[in-house]
Amino acid sequence: MPDAVMVAACRTAIGTARRGSLVDADPFDLARHTVAAAVTRSGLAPELFDEVILGAALAGGGEIARYAAIQAGLIDVAGTAMNRHCASGLAAVSSAAASIRGGMDRAVVAGGVQSMSLSPRTARRVPGTDEWDDGWMSPSHPNSAEAPNMGLLPCAPVAA
Repeated sequence: MPDAVMVAACRTAIGTARRGSLVDADPFDLARHTVAAAVTRSGLAPELFDEVILGAALAGGGEIARYAAIQAGLIDVAGTAMNRHCASGLAAVSSAAASIRGGMDRAVVAGGVQSMSLSPRTARRVPGTDEWDDGWMSPSHPNSAEAPNMGLLPCAPVAA
């Protein structure tokens, strides 16, 4: 069984959701820059890469990993976006390592990308009414003080 090793690492700066220095940084741009930097830093030829896997909760329904791969010059490389609300980047790295160890891939760019400031919203009819909530976001789990479903955002009071 082949070993899976990290040959390069890179990341963007960390910002605060909805109000920090990266408030207008598009997740597709963040992914494009970090995937390209990871490929360059690896020292591997681009044609050795078989896949780009990016964890991206609420990235907008598009294929952010494939988008970043193409923008990084990996035209013939598949892209997989993992929608997981917690530890999506770690899940992507774990999936890449398993794929390499299983002999399915030679080299994979894996990580996570997120922009809560620009995460998409949708309209949803308020149950029991004819009114619409135009800023609705699908929760990952029931909201509670112990586990707010909006990450760093303040948690609404929960009825017992």
